[in-house]
Order: sequence, then C-alpha cells, then structure tokens
Amino acid sequence: MNLNLEESAALWEDAQPSHEPATPIDCSESIYTVPSAMGSGYQREIQLQPGVELCIFNRTYRDLTLHLPESPHPVQFMVHLAGIIDSGDFLYQDSDWGYIGGSGIQRPVDSFFPRSQRNVGIDIHLQPEVLAQFLGHLLGNYRPS
Repeated sequence: MNLNLEESAALWEDAQPSHEPATPIDCSESIYTVPSAMGSGYQREIQLQPGVELCIFNRTYRDLTLHLPESPHPVQFMVHLAGIIDSGDFLYQDSDWGYIGGSGIQRPVDSFFPRSQRNVGIDIHLQPEVLAQFLGHLLGNYRPS
C-alpha cells in the first residue's frame, strides 16, 4: 500500500481513540487502533507537558510505503524494540539503531514498513524551546523567560 500524508491522515482520522479517559489525568492520553486498511495494532499518544509528546506503538503494517512531503519537524527521539523502518538513504531504523533528529524542515521522505513486520517502540517529540529548557543548564546559556 502506498499512501501520501493526506491519505494516511484520513485513515487515522477515522480511527477515533479507542478508549475513553478513565480519570482526569487520562485526558492527556489517547489510544488509537491502527486503521484496518493499513494493518493492525495500536499507538498510545500522551502529552507529558506542553511541547512534549510521547507515542508508544505496537503496529503491524501491510507492506506500507508512506510518502511524506517536506514539512516543519520538532525534535524527535525514536527507539524501536522490534521491527524496521526503511527510508532509503535518509533513515534505516531497527532495534539496533535509534534516531534523534528534527527541529527544522524535514525533507521529503518515503518510509517503507515491510509486510507483516511488527513495529514496537517509542517516539518522543519535543518542541525546540523545550529541549533548550531541558539542556540549557548544561549549556550554561538558558534563561527562563
């Protein structure tokens, strides 16, 4: 299956959160079931604080190639426990290779998820100013506004 960003977003939009919040703190969390047209599994998205999002995923796609356009991108940390993402010369990731990148403009990229391969891992997105806040004391140049 070949999808561009808009097609993928439309499928995920139909995959409404599959669990209602049980407590007020759960309102910062959503659990989505992978759209059946794309595969199976779930992803759990949690806003840890403004500008910091965590995604825990356990997904199996059906030979999916995702075509992503050039776009603004936050700082991203991704670790796979199982599975592969192959983006050609841009990124190859499996359980031996993590990923840190972003904070600028991401060039167009095609990511391939092999047939029936389970992808399990975590993905953390941070806004650049939040990362600066986290690391500022180490760099000696951060001043809270």
